[in-house]
Amino acid sequence: MQGEEGPGAASEKTSPPSGGKACSCHVGSAAQPGHAIDYLRGPTPQAPAVDYLRGSTPQAPAVDYLRGSTPQASSSTIPSHPSCTLQVCEAEDDAEWRQPHSVLTTAELLQREWERGKWPSPLFSVFGVFNHLFRVDWLHCADQGVAPDYLGNLFKHAVDNKRVPGATKAARCTFIGERIWEFYDDPAVLDKLKGFAEKSFSSEKKRKLPPKLKGNAACMRALVPFGKRFAQQFLDEADEKDGAIIEAGKHLGNCYDSLSMANRCFV
Repeated sequence: MQGEEGPGAASEKTSPPSGGKACSCHVGSAAQPGHAIDYLRGPTPQAPAVDYLRGSTPQAPAVDYLRGSTPQASSSTIPSHPSCTLQVCEAEDDAEWRQPHSVLTTAELLQREWERGKWPSPLFSVFGVFNHLFRVDWLHCADQGVAPDYLGNLFKHAVDNKRVPGATKAARCTFIGERIWEFYDDPAVLDKLKGFAEKSFSSEKKRKLPPKLKGNAACMRALVPFGKRFAQQFLDEADEKDGAIIEAGKHLGNCYDSLSMANRCFV
């Protein structure tokens, strides 16, 4: 990858471990090297990320590449890289890869990905482009991700475990719906669901799918305070699972509260 160097831009020339042309890898500055996500874009601007994620070549399927360092590695093969399948399987808090001595420094991460043939994104060859310019896509990560996932699981848990009044699931869903309409009486709530039933958070045809409340991003965002309040009112904090759901609602609500305060000047 070749990129023009502007004033103050830092770049270092190296040669690939397997031979080939030298690569000018723009990493911003010594204090701000490229982020790991940049290495998922492929070795060249012409290599789509999806092809490169399949393995060392476009023909190597992703599942094989995750099993080891070569397309021929089987599921029983121990990966040559410590960040492959073993890290995915060992997700406990005391897993080996989580320990301080196993955490890679930025320089070590860059070196490891470079040895795998993963090059920095060409975007970082543009003068003035650094990691700190990129931000999390809140709408897709939270409004259409964490928030509907939490609300769907909250309502399903309440309905299936009889945390709200009602002799049947339909009756309990009706009860929750009535509480939502009461919440909507607040004139500050502008984005509202059109209706609420069991199918609103649970798929009738695909039972294996996890619960997820259906609705647009604005409706999900508006219901986060309701979810927090609903969990505190109807779940039992002494119960281990209920307590975890209540705490999750508090943390999610705090995230949205902080976001609102930070952007209050733009409202």
